[in-house]
Amino acid sequence: MADQTTKPDSAPAFYFCPGESHPISPAIHYARLAAFYPKCRTCALRHHTGHLPPETVQLDVRKAVTRETLVTEAGLRGVYLNEINRFHAAALTNAYVILLMQGAFSPRPTGQPTIIVGYQEHPSAPDLMIGVVNALRATGVTIVDLGLTVATEVSYAIRQLSAAGGLLVTGAGEDPSWIGFDFLTSAGTAIQDRDSLIQIETAKTLPTFRLPQANGSYRTWDVQAEYEGALSGLFHALRPLRIGFASSLRRVNEMVTRLFEPLPCSLDLLPLPHRKRDLTSSEDSDVIKLGDLVTSRALHLGILVEADGRRCALVNDEGQLVPLEQWRTWLQEGSAIEPFLSQSSLGMTDDDALFETDAVLTLALVLSEMSRSDAQLSERLWVG
Repeated sequence: MADQTTKPDSAPAFYFCPGESHPISPAIHYARLAAFYPKCRTCALRHHTGHLPPETVQLDVRKAVTRETLVTEAGLRGVYLNEINRFHAAALTNAYVILLMQGAFSPRPTGQPTIIVGYQEHPSAPDLMIGVVNALRATGVTIVDLGLTVATEVSYAIRQLSAAGGLLVTGAGEDPSWIGFDFLTSAGTAIQDRDSLIQIETAKTLPTFRLPQANGSYRTWDVQAEYEGALSGLFHALRPLRIGFASSLRRVNEMVTRLFEPLPCSLDLLPLPHRKRDLTSSEDSDVIKLGDLVTSRALHLGILVEADGRRCALVNDEGQLVPLEQWRTWLQEGSAIEPFLSQSSLGMTDDDALFETDAVLTLALVLSEMSRSDAQLSERLWVG
């Protein structure tokens, strides 16, 4: 709605989008009109188009589709500013803490709970992180801020500090214009079931939560070195193998490069763009790129790591995508898996979904299993 102090036929000094309590500038108003912003369909001032071509704005407003929920297959995600901004981040964070204190996702925490937070490599993530931290400060919880990080480090920090949960600002699983949040349990696992995520989204309208008689605290922790050290012990007793490694996360690429420095194995990095991809499809462009790298350089295998740092896909020495269930069964039945499940330094348990936890951990397990013979991966895992 327009600022009522301005003349009806003039451009308002600022605007309010339907359902939002904070003002936006005329520039943002025009940008939203030109970007298929769903709320423009019901805005009384949607005809204030400035210098935008009228036919373009009419087309945008007519075709704009309102999503009923921000929940996607990747988690809670939306287009930056159009669907998710700093104010949404604060409201969703408050909702998550309320439900966490009610025991909705994990055992109900006692005392003053600790929440681990961080953000991944995304241009809009630092802005949303401000909303997250401000909301957590208001609740009175203990905040441990990892800063720029990856999902696997957040999970590791939760387990090491016995935290009540965690929150990661990330756009993993979607295209670059999208951003969102991963909400984690006290076990360090991301909340992914649709009902729980909708529950968080629905609770964003609840009043600000405040722990009684709690002042809260805030500290930072550079967890990378400790986490990397816990992983390094898993890369041992390996035969010389040539590996293709594809990831869109610079932090993961740099970490894997360091892990491979003392090993007899060689590493060929394939940096990828941030995009939505399908790890199960041999037609995915990034899977094809990795397959071409493996065959052109005669590598033993390739691994493609998703932007969440947890899930991955394997390409054999012939450049073919190995079906997910096939290589998982091969590893689960192999003799190398037991030592990995007993690595107490990672805080893992037998109940953890091993192959949904950490892609670099999966790579270490693959290399250990392959080092038990001289057979090629294509000889062990047949691709039909």
